[in-house]
Amino acid sequence: MIYSQLLIFVRWGAPYTKEEWLLFLDNADDPLLDLKPYIMWPHGNVLITTRNREVHVHAPDCNIRVDKLELDDAVELLLRGATVEKSSETKEIAYEIVQTLGCLALAVNQARGFLAQDICNLSEYLPIYMQNRKKILEDKLIQSTDDYEHTVYTTWTISFNKLSSPAARLLELLCFMHHEGIPSCIFEDAWKICKKKDGAVIPTSLLTFLFNFETVDSTWDLLRFRMLVKEILSFSLVEFNTNIRTFSLNQLVQQWAQSQCRHPREVIRSTQTLLSLAAPSGESKDDFVMTLSLLPHLQASAHTGIDVHFTLLPCLGLIYEQGGMFQECGAVYEQMRSNSQKELGLKHINTLRSMDNVARTYGHLGQHRDALKLREKILALSSQIQGEKHPDTLGSMNNLAVAYSDLGQHRSALEMKEQVLALSIQIQGEEHPKTLTSMSNLAVSYSDLGQHKDALKLEQQVLALRAQVQGEEHPDTLTSMDNLASTYSDLGQHNDALKMKEQVLALRKNILGDEHPSTLIIMNNLAITYSDLGHHKDALKLKEQVLTLRTRVLGEKHPLTIISMHNLAFTHSHLGQHKDAMKLEEQALALKRQLLGEEHPDTLCTLNNLASTYSNLSQHKDALKLMEQVLALRTRILGKEHPETLESMTNLAFTYSYLGQHKDALDLHEQTLGMRMRVLGLEHPDTIVSLQSIGYLHNGMTIGTDGENSC
Repeated sequence: MIYSQLLIFVRWGAPYTKEEWLLFLDNADDPLLDLKPYIMWPHGNVLITTRNREVHVHAPDCNIRVDKLELDDAVELLLRGATVEKSSETKEIAYEIVQTLGCLALAVNQARGFLAQDICNLSEYLPIYMQNRKKILEDKLIQSTDDYEHTVYTTWTISFNKLSSPAARLLELLCFMHHEGIPSCIFEDAWKICKKKDGAVIPTSLLTFLFNFETVDSTWDLLRFRMLVKEILSFSLVEFNTNIRTFSLNQLVQQWAQSQCRHPREVIRSTQTLLSLAAPSGESKDDFVMTLSLLPHLQASAHTGIDVHFTLLPCLGLIYEQGGMFQECGAVYEQMRSNSQKELGLKHINTLRSMDNVARTYGHLGQHRDALKLREKILALSSQIQGEKHPDTLGSMNNLAVAYSDLGQHRSALEMKEQVLALSIQIQGEEHPKTLTSMSNLAVSYSDLGQHKDALKLEQQVLALRAQVQGEEHPDTLTSMDNLASTYSDLGQHNDALKMKEQVLALRKNILGDEHPSTLIIMNNLAITYSDLGHHKDALKLKEQVLTLRTRVLGEKHPLTIISMHNLAFTHSHLGQHKDAMKLEEQALALKRQLLGEEHPDTLCTLNNLASTYSNLSQHKDALKLMEQVLALRTRILGKEHPETLESMTNLAFTYSYLGQHKDALDLHEQTLGMRMRVLGLEHPDTIVSLQSIGYLHNGMTIGTDGENSC
């Protein structure tokens, strides 16, 4: 019976019969089909199954949304007719199958029919499915277990073929991103940037799609865009969360949509271009949240590599960088440098900027020697192209000084920063923001060399000028307050540090919110001050809060999250909870090895602290083995006289003492003292620790030197 025949019954038969009747309209999916004439009667019953969600307006109080099956129900459906004996083993295999199928009833039922044909057994199904997904989901078995005429893929294909061209294009762009949490605002954000960009860098198909939504007065036509979204929703091909305005797709729908795409490389290029255009360039709370939200979509689209115009690569690199994926951002920046050099030449300003991005990534990856070498090259080129007194050249000098510091060459860093400051005052004036940044950077070098009073004087000057020039609540002013508070701590003025850090934290929360990375850094630094004052329980509580927030906002594997685990372990040790500390350090070490590699300086820092925890648990032989490993690696990677290498020598000497090898301990302490006097100076706190350690060794005592990160 077709719909026209049904309509004759409904109009002429249903109103006059006194008996109850049931009209069942199955798969009424066509959004152009008006169902109102079939259901507006005083008695009788109408049951409708449809994927068109607009139909619910006819029964607002008696409609049921059937989403994907619950996991247990999907397993029950799969095993019901699959001639498989139910056991814990078969259920475990079935769970994996239905999860792969997205718990979609039609897909699970189709798999059940496939298994019922004895083509393969349950354990063989998933490997066969993964190799032949399209064929299995397209082909209908002759001996089917149901009378539904369409397979999974053909059902969606019928819907896809009814979409308008712009709606089909929207689905294609969505399907190459992550299947969940796609912000709908990226289309409007990208359109805004498109208007400012050279059209040659943007795929024509993407430009055409985005400018479909431009009104005659050059504004974004939100209604037209939402009507396009409504069109896709009417076929249940995507979901749209109206509260947070994000798209999501069932993973099986996503895989099907990708298989439907006739020109996948072109669509992937458009998708990555869209993400690059939508990436924010600011540092506000909203900008940060938006950038992080783009990361999974960039990852999903980049399985076959990055393919956008080279001028857009920095935007994608920044998404990776803020997400803590330094290997990936390094590859993007290297691609940018290569293309810039080829297209623009080595001496073009954009090539220099791409080289700077690569050098910064080397620093993230702990490849400090490579960073130093590249920054020396950048400085030479900048001096040649722009002149020695150009602000960009001064920035390159400062970056080179930072590279010296990363390698423990603090005196070289100090000399260069003094030169930068003098030039900046001469060229830009004492109150220019970049001059104030140079003063702040110089103060850091003073602190690195243990000259905390010099650092204090300079930081007080910077804070006063920034408050006057940039305002008391400017982010740079708050950074200066935090730096000054840390110097108070270095000088033992912990109460002054506490007061200032609490003030900074309150301002950060007010301006950036509770969960912004800069806010969490201040929370962590405040916790360190609590520890300095002996308030270890308060420190523990605050660090647990930071770890929880970073895990939720940044993810468990973000470098800052792992640092929080490391710092929390440090406080557990302060409280004598060494087993808790060991558990956290081992977890942090495993993550750092996975993400950063065995030889990254941060990995070695955690390995060093784990060794100290072994010592706290009297596992001195285990500690000795780790400390010898750390010392060998730091000597090779950072150099024999790097401060972190000297720290390892000191810790190893303490372990010798614990094991009764006092002569070895004394020899190593004296060797460390000589190096620290030469590298850091007699008055540096680390040098004083070495002097004290030798004295304590003569008295049968030891002290520890492991530390935590201020971030």
